[in-house]
Amino acid sequence: MGPCGALGHCGALGHCGALGPPGPEGFDGLGAGFNTMGFANTGTPANLSLTAARGSSEFLARHDHVHQGPSVDHDHSANTHAGGGANLSVGTTFAWAGEGDFTDTGTQNNLTPSNWSSLTVFQWKGGSGLTVTGLTAQGSGAIKVIHHAGTGLLIFNHEDTNSSSFNRITLPRTAILTLAVGDTVVFEYNNDSQRWVPIAFTTARIHDHTSNQEGGTLTASGMAVSDTGGFYATDTVAAMFQSLGPLVGHETDASDAHDATAISVADAGGHYVGTEVETVLDEIGDEINSFQSHSGTWHTYAGFKVNDGANTQNLTVVGGMTTVAWSAEEWDGLGGFDLTTETYTVPTGYGGLWLFNAQVEYDNSTHGNRLDLTLRVNGASRSVFRTVLHAVTGGAHAVLPPTLLVLSAGDTVLLAATAPDEAVTIKGTAIQSWFSGMHVADTQQT
Repeated sequence: MGPCGALGHCGALGHCGALGPPGPEGFDGLGAGFNTMGFANTGTPANLSLTAARGSSEFLARHDHVHQGPSVDHDHSANTHAGGGANLSVGTTFAWAGEGDFTDTGTQNNLTPSNWSSLTVFQWKGGSGLTVTGLTAQGSGAIKVIHHAGTGLLIFNHEDTNSSSFNRITLPRTAILTLAVGDTVVFEYNNDSQRWVPIAFTTARIHDHTSNQEGGTLTASGMAVSDTGGFYATDTVAAMFQSLGPLVGHETDASDAHDATAISVADAGGHYVGTEVETVLDEIGDEINSFQSHSGTWHTYAGFKVNDGANTQNLTVVGGMTTVAWSAEEWDGLGGFDLTTETYTVPTGYGGLWLFNAQVEYDNSTHGNRLDLTLRVNGASRSVFRTVLHAVTGGAHAVLPPTLLVLSAGDTVLLAATAPDEAVTIKGTAIQSWFSGMHVADTQQT
């Protein structure tokens, strides 16, 4: 303990208030005499120990003052201990230590402005919009104030996975936070969730304040439109009129129509070949036309009608079977009739119930000559009808009445004639000689 300086027998302790020559540190490491600590004026505290170890309760009791309780105000501006207390009253203007700027634009992940860890207040001064998906994490409770002083919108995304999990931002109602010029947001880093959370923000412009105050009506003309394609005007009202104009015009325009080839058709059943409206309408029209009347006879899409306006056939062999020849098709829905073989072939997919009918004009020069007509399926006779004429000379008609046959796809059908009594001649008159058949039911019947 040095004889004169370490503790100072005459002045270092200062029993009479004098200042002695200080030792290397003096009494408490501050190089001060006893009077500097104020003990000479107030008396030595009962618990004062001159040899207390640094950091002990006795050592701390020797400091320049003691806070006497949390309810007592304490003014640190004068650096005194009068009144004691734990509450801090700042005697000068409070300010953050510096302010940082950043100018990033576009979309930024894990954004780290310059001096991010050392500064609290930042101004964004970008020349175009910025979308922030995350901010570099700081210590628990870290505060960052970001002010919009740039051009365009400053947008913060909610829980955007483009940034690292501990750098992401959690926003109320899982919405994005959009700042316009003049807006400010305060973020705090929450160590429990390891996310940045907004604890305060100001909205400089909720609507057009040029004529409306808080609570006024939103002025749409003051709202900008983000239109990267350049299709519309820059404010909301004009853009709405631009989009509604064509719709109103289309509604009142009676002369134009949509291009049918540009409208697709959802055909889950596969009923049509075409995939757009115009082609499908043509197909439907063809099916409707297949029911048109020819000479007063309605026919289906799958069927035929042929006539003979040129052939003269002499049936000279009594009892012989002769295929009736035809010279023209009146209609043939699916192209199943072959004029070279006088045969109709049932189209694929049209097996079922078929209806046939025929009439043949022939010359019977002798009283009582007859002509028998028969339908032959796959070369075999299926039905025979005979016409007997009485006292008729010069012409007669043999008729095959409506006849139903159950056929399968690929079956062949023709009309044959037989002269059972004497030779006869089939005349070539189209109106008088014809043969027809039509598909009437898909389901085969027995």
